[in-house]
Amino acid sequence: MDITQHLRVISRWRKVLIASAILGLALAALFTLKISFSGGPSASWRHAAKWESTSRIFVTQTGFPWGRTTLPDGREDPKLKMTLAEKQAAADAANDPDSPAFADPGRLSLLAIIYAFISQSNTVSTINAKPLPKGSEVTAVEISDQNQGALPMFQLNATAETEATANAVNTERAQALMSYLTQQQDAYKVPAGQRVKLSVLNKPFATKVSGHGEMLGVAMLFLALAAGVSTCYLLESLRLSRQRQAAADDDPFNGEVLEPVSWSNGAPSSPLHDAPQRSVR
Repeated sequence: MDITQHLRVISRWRKVLIASAILGLALAALFTLKISFSGGPSASWRHAAKWESTSRIFVTQTGFPWGRTTLPDGREDPKLKMTLAEKQAAADAANDPDSPAFADPGRLSLLAIIYAFISQSNTVSTINAKPLPKGSEVTAVEISDQNQGALPMFQLNATAETEATANAVNTERAQALMSYLTQQQDAYKVPAGQRVKLSVLNKPFATKVSGHGEMLGVAMLFLALAAGVSTCYLLESLRLSRQRQAAADDDPFNGEVLEPVSWSNGAPSSPLHDAPQRSVR
């Protein structure tokens, strides 16, 4: 069967194909849209989309210890190579509460884990008085390396129904965590040189996790069209069968094949006529 015959079949049963397309569109709308007639007809998505916004927060301190090869309290005593003036300046700095006192990097990694839990707590939610939008959620997870273990940073995740809302929730929660940390440091008068600082490494970036169910609607439409095409060929097969049956009914011989009759000496000759005659006693 060539392409023209396929087109003739579809054209002959186009009403069936159109009906299947309408049915497919109706099923797609039924599975993806929610129609309401209260206060006037309106349509909304049956399933809300989901966007996830992520940002990474770095736990550090004043003086940027990550830019030093060794910390002042490392194995090598820097005082061995200091001049007298440098030793005096170091002694004065040690008595200054604002002078940075570098912490063990392992402690900052532990603080990153603690702050990841605090960012999800009710305490930060209370500071950030603005309630979370409908369908939004905030989670955090520490970042670790396979060889070194936990790193001094964690990832903040915010999910919402739109891209802009997810990014806004992520930004608000990061700012709320920083405000909480500053308030606690001020309340307990932590010296400036000993304060932990939080720095956002990358601004929130949202990606779409799931849609409104559009693919389900497309699948329903495809299945309905496939069923419509199959029905067209089934009806065409039945039509051809009825035509063959009608042609067979119009045949006067009803499809039987007659044997040819030959004439010999003015009399018909057939295998039965030419058979030897036997007398019956």
